[in-house]
Amino acid sequence: MTDHGSTYYANHPNAIQENTEFRKTLDLPGIKHCLARINRPQTNGKIERFFLTYKTEFLTGSFSCLKDYIKHYNEERPHMSLALQNPASSVD
Repeated sequence: MTDHGSTYYANHPNAIQENTEFRKTLDLPGIKHCLARINRPQTNGKIERFFLTYKTEFLTGSFSCLKDYIKHYNEERPHMSLALQNPASSVD
């Protein structure tokens, strides 16, 4: 899911979205491109929050690679929205 930014979406009236390089790249592995509503930043709120957390924890932490950070994020780190449990323990 992306916004309607020019990086992801051709913002001129005569543009054919299927012909953009971004669209072609997504089509190769079969990824569906969903667009957020215009002027609705809350739509991308969860992913924006993840990137803020990533910037503050991963980039300043002691993780050797992104895979280690994702394991920490999903299996060890408590999340406020899950009553301070981690996502792995709340699946039960």
